[in-house]
Amino acid sequence: MRKIKPFTVPVARLRDDGLLEIEDDLADVYRAIAELLVKRYGKKRRSNFIGSRDLEDKQIGVVGQFMFQSLLNQLRIPHISDNPVFVFREHRILWDFLVPNLGSIEVKTFRPTDHYFMVKKNLWLSEVEGRGEPDYVVALRLLSSYTAKPEGWLFGSEVSKLPVSEKGGKLTPFCDAYFCRFEELRPFPEFLARLKKCSLSKCRS
Repeated sequence: MRKIKPFTVPVARLRDDGLLEIEDDLADVYRAIAELLVKRYGKKRRSNFIGSRDLEDKQIGVVGQFMFQSLLNQLRIPHISDNPVFVFREHRILWDFLVPNLGSIEVKTFRPTDHYFMVKKNLWLSEVEGRGEPDYVVALRLLSSYTAKPEGWLFGSEVSKLPVSEKGGKLTPFCDAYFCRFEELRPFPEFLARLKKCSLSKCRS
């Protein structure tokens, strides 16, 4: 079984400086989830699964999903999450989150050294064909094992309109990908304002 680098379990809060801060006391739970996913993917041959970096990408994705869910909890926003530990169709909601009165949200998580929002073209088109486009795509970038920066967001319909970095290029040696610099994304505070309108705290008398 391939080994992947451990990340701190994602239980986060949105700080006043706009960063998500992670607590590290649930590391065993997070490792258990990562090991389960590694075991499952190891039993299958997948077109989007080519090596240890892909395993690490999936682990980072789990971190980002839990971090974003913790933000929804902090803001008291009702939601349904597409938990990756479930595989039965009845348990899945297709994209990472569904927020009533807002829509579906896909969270993409990136490494500390990344400068670009990037999505594999073929994988994205395949998922959209089967699921339809998510309403929103949110980009998080890990700064360390304890913090992450929400880099911005796009409407789901905007992803396939981004420039394409072709396979074999400097940015994408293994596959074609939609990309843009993080600074070109829509500002995260705009999306945060949309989220806050869905908060249960707005319903308090």
